[in-house]
Amino acid sequence: MFKQLTIIGGGLMGSSLAKDVRARTLADRLVMVDRDTGIHGTIAEVTAADKVVGRVADVDTFSDGVVLAVPVGQTQSVLAEVATMPLSNESVVTDVGSVKATVVAVAQAFKDMAFVGAHPLAGTEHSGPQAAQTQLFEGRVCVMTPTETTVARAYDKVEALWQGVGMRVMKMHPQEHDRLVALSSHLPHAIAFALAACIRDKDKELWGAIDELSGGGLKDVIRVAASDATMWRDIFVHNRKPLTQAVDEFKGCLDTLEAMIQGNDGDLHDWLSEIRTWFREQR
Repeated sequence: MFKQLTIIGGGLMGSSLAKDVRARTLADRLVMVDRDTGIHGTIAEVTAADKVVGRVADVDTFSDGVVLAVPVGQTQSVLAEVATMPLSNESVVTDVGSVKATVVAVAQAFKDMAFVGAHPLAGTEHSGPQAAQTQLFEGRVCVMTPTETTVARAYDKVEALWQGVGMRVMKMHPQEHDRLVALSSHLPHAIAFALAACIRDKDKELWGAIDELSGGGLKDVIRVAASDATMWRDIFVHNRKPLTQAVDEFKGCLDTLEAMIQGNDGDLHDWLSEIRTWFREQR
């Protein structure tokens, strides 16, 4: 598929993708880029990359595929570096960012770059190359966000990459993607961080009792609060408007619940039953 695929960012997503690319022979040559030279040994061991370098400028051989696996906030500066790489009209560039509107807008400034936005909905709360997994993407959804300027050839090649690692590809407008993932992904993570903060701010001596009494439910809810802070700061900031709207809507639901807890038991039971029925029908 690729003569040389260069993946920028050797964290969970980048290294997991590299493992699958290597295992499924989707690239003849695999190059990894990560500015943290202290983890180069781990990246090399985990991904079996042909080369691991610390800067995009150190990639001195032709790449016909480039994947940005960096926090969303770094996209603009990294794309500017990618623009200086040995590329050709046949080269394609994509990303794994959880926010698409701002990323696609930034990429469109690079007129000669065949960029196709993508969001593989996969991952764990762990980070770093040591957390990389084979088949992390298998059976999961990847949302691709082409625009009217997207080159069809580039779209097809990026789609083939994500399908090649086992993903089901959906096509969506960048703004629509951001609105939907604000509810489906970003809000749940925000709630997890907020709930964990609420518990942390209680008397620390109570944590042992709370942990023992949670029955597993608490840990299930706040598990993703262990996720990478830089990545989620960037996601929250760059999807600020849709996420703020989602948070406001959630606060309204909490207000409704609180009012029913303080009020009529019958209303509360009916509301809980209605939500339970709806949720079971969705499964």
